[in-house]
Amino acid sequence: MHTQDTEQELKLLYAKRPQVIKPGLERIKKAMPFLGGVDKRAPTVIVGGTNGKGTTAGYLWQMLSSAGLTVGLFTSPHLINFSERFCISGMKTSNDDLIVKLKILRTKIPADIYDELSFFEVNTLLALQLFSDANSDINILEVGLGGRLDSTNACDPDLSIITSIGMDHMEFLGNSVEAIAAEKAGIMRSGRSCLWSGTQGTSADKVIRAKALETPAWLYIIDDDYGLTSNRKFFFRTSSQPHKFELPSRFWDLPKYLRANFVTALAAYCYLHAEKIINSRNSFFTGKADRIAARVVNGILEMPPGLRGRFEFVPLNKPIAGFSTLLLDACHNPDGAATFAEALQEKYSLGQLSQPLPAVVSVLKDKQHGEILDVLRKVCSPIVLFPNNSERTWGKEDLAERHNDLVFARDFQDAVRQVSSDTATSVKPLVVCGSVHVMGQVLHEVSLL
Repeated sequence: MHTQDTEQELKLLYAKRPQVIKPGLERIKKAMPFLGGVDKRAPTVIVGGTNGKGTTAGYLWQMLSSAGLTVGLFTSPHLINFSERFCISGMKTSNDDLIVKLKILRTKIPADIYDELSFFEVNTLLALQLFSDANSDINILEVGLGGRLDSTNACDPDLSIITSIGMDHMEFLGNSVEAIAAEKAGIMRSGRSCLWSGTQGTSADKVIRAKALETPAWLYIIDDDYGLTSNRKFFFRTSSQPHKFELPSRFWDLPKYLRANFVTALAAYCYLHAEKIINSRNSFFTGKADRIAARVVNGILEMPPGLRGRFEFVPLNKPIAGFSTLLLDACHNPDGAATFAEALQEKYSLGQLSQPLPAVVSVLKDKQHGEILDVLRKVCSPIVLFPNNSERTWGKEDLAERHNDLVFARDFQDAVRQVSSDTATSVKPLVVCGSVHVMGQVLHEVSLL
């Protein structure tokens, strides 16, 4: 297929009301039978949460792939290319490949049903069809929005994971943490298990525990049933096969929030193996969770897009305005910003840098950018803002009055130039914060410099 054809098909796909969120499972459930049960051909893990679900899903995909399995991974949004949303172990998928599959999918689903599907619903069906065609051993689906009414929840997960609960997408999920937690809890299944890595003792924690009893689902809770011991060993308690072992030294270089996401993914791997939901064809790695963890932490495996832009240091072949390293983080809501700020303080609290780090920031217009900036201004200075190339980009007029003193640059490179005065050194990284979309935009721009 020619690139021009692919671009036209992607335009048609994106034209499916991309800015209209359509919660509900009735449309995708109408379409699924025409695809021959693609949602039932392999075990499924669904990963939800406000923050951390992308990295948790990415780590789990790496672990399962390293164990010799063919694993499908569906995430969103993409960084640069649409095809990044669909990963299959050991395979490369291009936009052209996906459009071929999309055309086939359109011929299977009646036009009146297909026309009603949302952009994300089509993507979910496309992922399931792609993974089925690849004969995947297991699939990992990252929830797009909420949980209960998200299109990924049309599948019947063998394991659910909920990473965190915070205030985001309130216009769809509710104006309280309790309401949002109830929506996230909708990915639990009766008689099956769910890993919960949120903070214990919070109102969200109470809702998750109550929903697990109501479902009823078996709940594995971080720090109680899995996590890190006082002597820094990983542990996971299952009735059939308890695990306890040391993690590689490089694990401790990860920020605290990525360590939590990693151990949640590792607990999920141990659970899937202990319950015989997966059976690796590679006998050397079957059940060897410590070896699997080492391979992931030591960075010798392919990295899925969901692990990019999460406290990621990017060395530049050609410095920009004196900066030779970028520190990317997709902290797109206040909780994400607070977690990133904590990671900065943890990394640089030993006097490595005595001053706040310079930063350039770009978020989407419909996010809580005032609260995000409140947090970032405590750990970053100077801060320069810039627009992004999304149709949902923000502008100077969107800023809360308390942040009107911040400079709003023309674009990313102009922001870097404006922040560089008296701050750019070979030691200090330049912080780049914003949405996942912005991470992709910046990675694309620096690759072209």
